[in-house]
Amino acid sequence: MIDLPKSRIRAARTLGLALAAVGLGLATPAGAQTAFPQEGAERVSVTIGYADLNTGDPAGVAALLGRIKSAAAFACGGRPDVRQIDQQTAFHQCVDTAIRQAVAQANLPQLTAIADPGPRRPHVAG
Repeated sequence: MIDLPKSRIRAARTLGLALAAVGLGLATPAGAQTAFPQEGAERVSVTIGYADLNTGDPAGVAALLGRIKSAAAFACGGRPDVRQIDQQTAFHQCVDTAIRQAVAQANLPQLTAIADPGPRRPHVAG
């Protein structure tokens, strides 16, 4: 389990984001990393503090969503190389799942309202 440094968690309001994410080197070529869950992949947990945010204010809710998105990208192993299309797709699926889980766990209607931008359109390089 991976946690952000305890110094970043200074208050009682925290949000744990847990998901099957990165198994560094598990079932991948030597030295490769993967951004998607695999058989035997470790679960990654990231704690997100938000006691310093006013979640009754749209700016505070937007800041919390930004923290959730950053934590999700971290937990999913970071953005893979753009040439790895299959890993890009899996990374985005992992991040989307992590964000949905964290938003549901936060249980803040105003966060839920801004967190779902609708279905992701595939990006085709041109």
